[in-house]
Amino acid sequence: MERCVRPDDSGRGRAAQSFRGTERVFSLVVVGLVLANAVRIGFHSRHFVLDHPWNVVWIVGGGIAGLVAFFANGAGVRIRDAAPWLGYGVVAAYLGFAMQGGVNGAVLRELHDTPGASGFLLLGLGAAACQTFGKWLVLRFVSQLGGLRSPARVLVIGMAVGLGFGLAEILILGENQMVRQHGIPSFPWLGIWERGVAVGFHVYSAAAIAIAIFDRRWIPIAIVVALHALDDAVAGAVGRGFARVPMVMIEGMFTVVTVGMWMYYRRLHELLLASRGRPAT
Repeated sequence: MERCVRPDDSGRGRAAQSFRGTERVFSLVVVGLVLANAVRIGFHSRHFVLDHPWNVVWIVGGGIAGLVAFFANGAGVRIRDAAPWLGYGVVAAYLGFAMQGGVNGAVLRELHDTPGASGFLLLGLGAAACQTFGKWLVLRFVSQLGGLRSPARVLVIGMAVGLGFGLAEILILGENQMVRQHGIPSFPWLGIWERGVAVGFHVYSAAAIAIAIFDRRWIPIAIVVALHALDDAVAGAVGRGFARVPMVMIEGMFTVVTVGMWMYYRRLHELLLASRGRPAT
């Protein structure tokens, strides 16, 4: 029989008892504050929003596409199981992007805001490392409080953190568009596709990070950083006009990377179950 608490973690068993149930309250508070801030920004930018409705379509459509990616997790994880932990993913997103702003801001200053190929690789690595660290930090915190106490729970919480992260990223980017008055001129079908793929990557990568924490391994985290760095380096180079590639091809590459991340997390989960004498589902 699998132990819910490891022999050397007896203190965590007591912590898990006090932790149980508080995640719902925490997530409600965090998500409520983030949504209230989004409404505030939308209200102050209401004239821009009325003139550029496709920006709102991008936010809503991206969120729906992200939920579709979550439902494609292939492990039977349901949204109602993940919902109580979404706030932790939101916190991970704000931590990750705050660190990324400092790190990549310093890199851009050193490069005099004109990065070449190696510069975009460095910026991609900086973004990937910071965002991955944000997820790892939050999941490690949950683990220390006894949240990651079984393979099934590891998967649910990992995916929930990834989903919260990905949905928060959509809001952050959408708010920046409003503040900077960057209008979307037509139906953003490529942008919605890209957001769905990005949320999917966050969901599956966070699941892999959670498994790595539970199983005390570092290689999955390194693979997450490498794949994320590839995505962000290409996105940065194309976004700044350094590389001219059709956006359909770029989104196709992002999709392939996300599918690869899905396959990798599934394999990690199968190995985790096998190591504990359980059949993979």
